[in-house]
Amino acid sequence: MPDEKLSARQKNLLFILANEAREVSNTRLDERWKLSLTGKDRTRLNDLGLVTSRKAGRVFVHELTDRGWSRCREELSAELPDRAGSFGAALYSFLGTIDRFLEAKRLDLADLCVPNSRPVPESDEDGTTADRSDLETRVRAVYEDLAGAPRDWVSLAELRPRLGEVPRSEVDDVLRRMDGAPDVTIAPEANQRVLTTADHDAAVHIGGEANHLLSIGRA
Repeated sequence: MPDEKLSARQKNLLFILANEAREVSNTRLDERWKLSLTGKDRTRLNDLGLVTSRKAGRVFVHELTDRGWSRCREELSAELPDRAGSFGAALYSFLGTIDRFLEAKRLDLADLCVPNSRPVPESDEDGTTADRSDLETRVRAVYEDLAGAPRDWVSLAELRPRLGEVPRSEVDDVLRRMDGAPDVTIAPEANQRVLTTADHDAAVHIGGEANHLLSIGRA
């Protein structure tokens, strides 16, 4: 085991980031896991080189580093912590099972944890089937036309009109699904004073928050 001591909360956050297997915002962490990586926990995990964090709009987004992945893998075979209780005992028993499986298959933990970004077909009201992957391809193409470089911010107010007559609900659904992809970040505008009526109207709501900007591209 490494020398650095981590709290139970910090270990939980590492495993959540491993499960997400992508860059993820505090908004998403709070919405899905009821946790966020802030304050001393963020500073600690950043200083140890286990997690990278950056500001995207008004929120921080985080991603596990290679060292963070290694730290999670080491925890799979760790001894049961003192005062772990029955839930902790069950958890570490299951982590040990995962460790043995990875060893037997000669896999890394990252091979097991992959983001769920598969396209999901859905039926329109008229009974036809709309493949979201086609719309996602269009969104990515429009983004590429508007962005000066990968990972640049593009406003949804600029992007939406370029998608033609696609219903807003379908665009919103695809944007929300894309937000789960490892190369996509959707975030609020940091300076709310610069927002126009068009920006407010074009925002997509994720986790109860209005988001105005889209960034695509791996770090």
